[in-house]
Amino acid sequence: MTTDAPETTETRFSILNNPSYLYQVYSSYMLEYKNNLNTDEFFNPELLKKSLNILVRKYYKPVAGWFQAHDDDIDVVYYSDKFNDPPISTQVLDIDYKTLSRHVHNNNIDLLIPAAPSATITYEDNDIPMIMVKATYLKSNEAMVLGVSYHHSLMDGTAFWTFMANWSALCKQLHGKSDLTEFDLPHPPTFEFPNVSHLRNPSKTFEHSEYVLVDADKCVMKFQPGTEKIVVTVLEVSVEQQQTLRQQARN
Repeated sequence: MTTDAPETTETRFSILNNPSYLYQVYSSYMLEYKNNLNTDEFFNPELLKKSLNILVRKYYKPVAGWFQAHDDDIDVVYYSDKFNDPPISTQVLDIDYKTLSRHVHNNNIDLLIPAAPSATITYEDNDIPMIMVKATYLKSNEAMVLGVSYHHSLMDGTAFWTFMANWSALCKQLHGKSDLTEFDLPHPPTFEFPNVSHLRNPSKTFEHSEYVLVDADKCVMKFQPGTEKIVVTVLEVSVEQQQTLRQQARN
């Protein structure tokens, strides 16, 4: 007796129903972790990869999909049996912990952030990664840095940190229990897109300064799907500025 394979299902949604699609850039973060307990397999790369793939396939399916530009619209398309898994690269550096920390504080993106292709969505390029990860380990096993870049048009900062919290929880649950198929996530998976209709009623969504309504006629650039205009902006924050921000947040 033969059993037919499950039929492939395709799901798509337009990203033009929220203003985030205007930000066709990768937002990046460096997360530094110190191995205070001298754990032998500190942030095991295979566990990182497996947990991330499960997270996007099971709970964040659009992240395992593809962008597709057509006419004047852009869709995220994903399938039930084909996945655009986030690429994860690794490297091992023969430096000490203090030197690694300096690279983080100096925002050494070339060393610690995954190299990203153009984030501009075009008609021809449908293979743009939604999320990319670069895990940097030390030969001494003192610490590691997780460099993560995500496509801003798919999620904003709030959704990203929710995503990272869920990834961390899933990774912990998989540790030593690789056969698990169901997981307890601390947060409901969300992309936290402020809907266009909410812009005129700020009480319905959190404040997001880049979504303030402007006069379109006064905009220098007008977005057009399929163009290849690329804008790269790097925001550098010194250690002193970070400490000031943290102090202000505590107050």
